[in-house]
Amino acid sequence: MASRALKQFDGRGLVGQPIPREAPPPPHTPPGAAYIGLVELMRILKRRGRLVLATIAVVMALTILALMMATPVYKSSAVMLVEPTSDPVAQSGTPVVAKPDEELRIATRMELLQSRALARRIARNMRLAEDPEFAVGRDENPGIVRRLIALVRPDKNSGDPEYTGGMSAKDIQQASDQAEMEAVTSRLMDRITVERVQKSHLVSITAESQNPYKASLLANRLAETYIKGQVVEQGDAYKAQVSGLRQRVEQLRERVNLADQAVIDYRRSNNLFASRSEEMNTAMYARLSGALAEARAASAQSSARASGMSGSAALLASSPLLSELKGQEALLGKRMAELSSFYGPGHPDMVNAKAQLDDVQKRIAAETGRAQAAVGREAAIASGAVGASVGTLASELGALRSANSHEVAASVGLRELEREAETSNALYVSLMAQLKEVGGRGANDKPDARIVSRAPIPDSPAYPEVKRTLVIAFIGALALAAILAFVVENLDNRVRTADQVDRLLGLPTLAMIPDVSDQLAFRQPHEIIQHEPRSVFAESVRNLYIELLAQFDQPGSKVVVVTSPLANEGKSTVANSLAAAATTLGHSAVMLDVDLRKPAVYDALIGEEGTSHAAGHADIVAYLNDRARLDQLIGAEADIADGDHASFVRINAHEAAQDPGALISSPRLAKLIAQLRERFDLVVLNAPPILPVRDAKILAGYADGALMVLRWGSTHPDAARVAVELFGDKMMGAVLNRVDYAEHARRNYGDAIHYYAQYAGQYPEDGKMPKPIGRIFYRALGRTAPADA
Repeated sequence: MASRALKQFDGRGLVGQPIPREAPPPPHTPPGAAYIGLVELMRILKRRGRLVLATIAVVMALTILALMMATPVYKSSAVMLVEPTSDPVAQSGTPVVAKPDEELRIATRMELLQSRALARRIARNMRLAEDPEFAVGRDENPGIVRRLIALVRPDKNSGDPEYTGGMSAKDIQQASDQAEMEAVTSRLMDRITVERVQKSHLVSITAESQNPYKASLLANRLAETYIKGQVVEQGDAYKAQVSGLRQRVEQLRERVNLADQAVIDYRRSNNLFASRSEEMNTAMYARLSGALAEARAASAQSSARASGMSGSAALLASSPLLSELKGQEALLGKRMAELSSFYGPGHPDMVNAKAQLDDVQKRIAAETGRAQAAVGREAAIASGAVGASVGTLASELGALRSANSHEVAASVGLRELEREAETSNALYVSLMAQLKEVGGRGANDKPDARIVSRAPIPDSPAYPEVKRTLVIAFIGALALAAILAFVVENLDNRVRTADQVDRLLGLPTLAMIPDVSDQLAFRQPHEIIQHEPRSVFAESVRNLYIELLAQFDQPGSKVVVVTSPLANEGKSTVANSLAAAATTLGHSAVMLDVDLRKPAVYDALIGEEGTSHAAGHADIVAYLNDRARLDQLIGAEADIADGDHASFVRINAHEAAQDPGALISSPRLAKLIAQLRERFDLVVLNAPPILPVRDAKILAGYADGALMVLRWGSTHPDAARVAVELFGDKMMGAVLNRVDYAEHARRNYGDAIHYYAQYAGQYPEDGKMPKPIGRIFYRALGRTAPADA
């Protein structure tokens, strides 16, 4: 039968067609290197839907509770216009764009509106110290932190002189009241906001309070108090300015009088009564110097005449007749020159002209003698007169020089006193003009700002903003839920999907077997496979066998080791079910339990009853100890078919082995496996877990391949990775066992189970799903299972 089954399979499908081979698995990707796209993110959120909904519900509930417990706060705003200095005022409510030179002025007004002095004035006028919203009270029940601080640093007694610093009770009370008022002022300032409306002259004053009427009142009172304060300050400033000017005028009047008196006294003491005496002395000095120079020149001229040094020029200058005669002589000499060119010497005209010339020359000689005598006399007289004049002038000039030196020295002090008197007079005149101007203008009672929009009474609180808060809370809850979902997803690192197995171990997942532990309490795995062939469990185990055969390139009998990283992974169930699935496909199979360290595990799992093909009395321990033969292990019915199925044999270990490691390494085990290979199409070796012991690695030397059984949602990735590394290269693939199909489908991993859960209802057996697997898929789909499912 074994040969017939091998020929029937022979590397082909059950109907003689080649089995489609899967594409080689993608290269191994290190853990954490998987790409997470938008679809995967949405799947994670859907997978953790309960956590997401719970987080959103908690956040929204806390938000609603906080909104219900929050004290409402009302806001109201008044708009004030800072009057421009030059441009006409715009209409009420219309923004007036400020010029660059007025920016500082507007900023100053805003600082004044936010000043502590203004807030303190409002707090006193409105008696906010008596208002519970602003009053500063002492906590009757201090918290734990304050109590601990009080134990470590206790307050001193208020009556202690060291504590009071020697202050009297009245001073202490005043200081306490002042401190309380400052605290109230600080709270008021925290509730007032002054903002500029864009770049205009408009300033918005916003006040907030727990009472809507109080919010409106505070905003309006602040604007009104500022405007009234401006009027009062301008009146006080005008009075102070007029009083200061008058006081300075009186002071300057006395100073001017003293300066003028000092000038008069100085003139009297220094005999400086003439106006501009320095200029007069300079002019007199110049005139005397000129007269002295002229007198000396005249004296020199007289001396020259007296000494005969004067020539014809001087004689001509002293005698007009001599000058006239000289002129006649020149004319006659010219006439004779003209006549001589036409006539000879004897011509009458020449003779007449010569007679006239001789007469004139005689008269010139006579007049020259007379003039020389007159000049001598005049020179003698002038020399005596000029000498007397030069002496007088020199004496007067010396006296003038002496007087001028004295006046110059005295005028320095006079000019200093006069400058001081002039400065005082100029300042006095300027202040008098300023005082008349200020007094004529009068006090300016018009403020530099006015209210253009009074603060209304708000009809709804500004805080809390219920809609906005709920929207923000919902968005925050979504973000927090997403973060928690990703965190929980990353913390939940148990093996659950084929993609995880591929990324962590580099192995393909050959099957995902559902959890049927509730059925194994009263039925054996092969019974489920044989009697419910269309159940999910039977289908998954058959798919495992088909995928396993597809891994082998050569036909013939195959030996497969089934192991797991640790105990309780379900490897014994997988090993037994794999052999049973082979029989449903017409192949002979034997399951050899070589987990000698925990014998009779499978019997304890399924009960005392074995299959019709199980060994009667001998087990593998007896065979390895040479106390039983092969025929005793497999029984006489091994070659007999059970209905339409090929033979299915299970060889268990019932008795405990003294030295399991020695029996695993025994040559009889290799001989047994070789004999089983000759008689069965499939030999399944149920090996111990690989991490506690290395028996599975020894058994791999007798096998064609190995399967790593991982428990869904339980096996740790590190344990699986170490197990694969210890086992070696014969590991053909992994099997995810005890998969919760409903939970896996609900988690929406996007794998085969996810889509199989959506379309499982299209493949029922006799119109209904196998029990109880059908109910699993109906729950995964969110539908109610029918009564027969």
